Amino acid sequence: MPDTAPDGGILDLLRRRASCKQCRLNGAPTLEQAAALLSTLRIRQGATRPYPSGGSRYPVETYLVGGVADYARDIFHYDPAAHALEHIATAREDFEIATLFHPPLGYAGIAPTVLIFSSVWKRIACKYGDFGYVLALLEAGHMAQNILLMAAALDLGARPMAGFTDDVVNELLQIDGVDEQALYAVALSSAAPV
Repeated sequence: MPDTAPDGGILDLLRRRASCKQCRLNGAPTLEQAAALLSTLRIRQGATRPYPSGGSRYPVETYLVGGVADYARDIFHYDPAAHALEHIATAREDFEIATLFHPPLGYAGIAPTVLIFSSVWKRIACKYGDFGYVLALLEAGHMAQNILLMAAALDLGARPMAGFTDDVVNELLQIDGVDEQALYAVALSSAAPV
């Protein structure tokens, strides 16, 4: 097939998007960078969102763990209607992001920030029953791709991750792992992929 795709725009971002296997640790994303990343999940005028959700149920919640701006060990919930971070807690002094993942991964140990997507099951199950599980996973994947494309636009290091330690994540996010369950994560660094 001929390569007829025009240069620039979304196609350029798709070419540049890569999972950062090894990133230089230059610090956490700035507040402006975090705002740009999270704007890809924001509720738009007319109550629509820039990603699909089965039956417009939107069961997936977003949390930011770790560094952003001057916050090094904080845990936030993202409110897509207000486009705001809600402070949940500050992690213990000895907290390391690597402990979220199983087995602890080297990249996660140097990534200062992680976005975690969770699902509030009753929002989707009330309409779709068990099939809601599949729909929530698909939604989290769409959301992660938005984040990954914006990270490429901002020259941030980003790596999607699914192998986390449920008990550690549940405690940190103050969720029960039953009614609300973590699904997926994206580790972030202010360094571009190397």
